[in-house]
Amino acid sequence: MAEIKHTDLAQWLNTTPFDELPQVYLVHGDAFLCRKIFDAVLDVLLPKEQRSLGYDFLDGDEARLPVIVQRLSTYSMMQDRLVVAAKEVPLFSTDRQSGMTPEDFDALQHLMEKGIPAGHYLLITTPQADRRRTLFKAFREYGLVVDCTVAKGSRKADKTEQTALMRTLMEQVLAPVQKGIDGRAFTLLTDLVGFDPATLVDNLEKLVAFIGDRPGITATDVQSVVERTRKDAIFEFTNAVADRNVSSALFYFHALTREGAHPLQFLKALGNQIRKITRVKDFVDSCRAPGQMVWHPGQSYQQFSRITLPAVVKADELMVKKLEEWEDQLPPQGESKPSGKKKKAVAKKKKTASDLAMAPNPKNPYPIYQTFLKSDNFTQKELIHILMALGELDYQLKSSNAHPHILLENLIVRICTGMALT
Repeated sequence: MAEIKHTDLAQWLNTTPFDELPQVYLVHGDAFLCRKIFDAVLDVLLPKEQRSLGYDFLDGDEARLPVIVQRLSTYSMMQDRLVVAAKEVPLFSTDRQSGMTPEDFDALQHLMEKGIPAGHYLLITTPQADRRRTLFKAFREYGLVVDCTVAKGSRKADKTEQTALMRTLMEQVLAPVQKGIDGRAFTLLTDLVGFDPATLVDNLEKLVAFIGDRPGITATDVQSVVERTRKDAIFEFTNAVADRNVSSALFYFHALTREGAHPLQFLKALGNQIRKITRVKDFVDSCRAPGQMVWHPGQSYQQFSRITLPAVVKADELMVKKLEEWEDQLPPQGESKPSGKKKKAVAKKKKTASDLAMAPNPKNPYPIYQTFLKSDNFTQKELIHILMALGELDYQLKSSNAHPHILLENLIVRICTGMALT
């Protein structure tokens, strides 16, 4: 069939008769764009009113090739059209990382070559693709491949592509509601969010709600809304540091600084992130010692959900139990102590347990998985030195006249590059 860019999909769908649509779709690249393309293709293949019976979305442990092949090959007695779909399947990771075998890939490729049953469709997204792999070539030959990759560099051509995409997304959000945004406001918004399509769209939608009946978004509006969502930018900042992406970390640091973020906010956010990663690193090392392999670098999300997460939840439960035992060993409080203070002590105890837990919300495991991935970027020795450096910086910020932003910037560079940490 073909391979097209995400920007060409709408025209391709509009000009291709339904009976000529391929039965296989591979979408790869930027996660946000992949989600948009996924929804657009699904809307064409299977309208919402038909999805109660004809839509088979595979998630978590089910999103594996043997299950996908089995579902695609099974005829439905209830509906003629069936869409089997899965998101962020690591098709082009190593076999060890993906949790799938060469036989699994061969089975899917063989099914495409033999022919999927009439009326059955496969829609799948993957973070990255390898055009050299025979599986990719099979997708391109027997289906449609949609390329959602966007240049991430700082060359002029990269910046031009990024700006064009941001403007397209802006128009897609504002045009349907007949809103506009002045040039200064858009420049300020993109400066604050960086090249992050998902965050841009999220903020534009918040701005539309914020301005109400007014026809256009101003720079003042952007300042007001971004002030309210500064936690999102702090989150992006700490993620960039944990990814050891020095350019992105400094970008968010400078943007937040211009908006008036206090130096101690950065210090607290960094401390929380590094402590979480250190807790995870210690857990992984402690499991490796007795020969348990609950995590390996680059592990897939499916393997994490199936193998690692149960071990994490169990470790958190043991930690809480140990904290309770230590609490019971403390000398009893005086009976005259006001009941209000007792309640505060219980609340403090619960907060301590929550702060130390690797999985404070096991029902939302993806952020936990991301922390495990970030732990692969550091050695235990580096993390100890970073915690010591954070403590030293805390003392400097509170006891010296040195410029706080220079000190923070220096530490950010050291963490991201590994300079003078060990």
